[in-house]
Amino acid sequence: MNKIYSLVIETFRKGIEGEKDVLPELTDEEKSEFLKLIKEQSLSVFLYKVYGTSEYKKTYLTSKIFENYVFKIKNEITSILEAENIPFYFIKGVELKSIYKDSALRTMGDIDFVVFKEDFEKVHKLLALNGYKDDGDFAENHIGITKNNVLIELHHNLVPNQSYFSSYFSEEKVKTNLDYKNHVLNNEYNFGFLLVHYIKHLSSGEGIRGLGDFYLLLRAFYQ
Repeated sequence: MNKIYSLVIETFRKGIEGEKDVLPELTDEEKSEFLKLIKEQSLSVFLYKVYGTSEYKKTYLTSKIFENYVFKIKNEITSILEAENIPFYFIKGVELKSIYKDSALRTMGDIDFVVFKEDFEKVHKLLALNGYKDDGDFAENHIGITKNNVLIELHHNLVPNQSYFSSYFSEEKVKTNLDYKNHVLNNEYNFGFLLVHYIKHLSSGEGIRGLGDFYLLLRAFYQ
């Protein structure tokens, strides 16, 4: 493992543990490589949190502000669907935030939640009645909607039907692995889904943050 990659991992570790430090001396070339890798891995918020790097203070504060909007939308969706007794569950970033000591460090781009196919159209209409707008993102297993500049993906299954893992993540399997009260998948099943999702994104170069998610999930399991 090279020096810069090791430094990125150590920066992540210190961030999730709440440790402060001084950024080691780097050559201009090393610093450029370090910042490039940090940005590629969506870890820029860690620079302010760990090293107090002033030019990244805005990045960190923006993450804090954005997550307030995210949690407000998440709570609103919960209220709307609970009032109609519609089962649903949140996945990926919006739930992973809960395992970070500082949730602003787990940046995210949108809210993902899933309903069963039989409720999909009803939920879509319910959200439209409450001010949610389609954003033009229509895929095999989800549609994109938005409200107050927060992007939301409404899914009707966990993985596309043609996926190698589609039988394992079928509605029947989900129903036996769903915490209906808290609107999340159980720990083991969710871990399996996140592994599949992680593999999907490996080709884009993302990896450190995902591995960090797995580390924190496993640690949470045994606390």
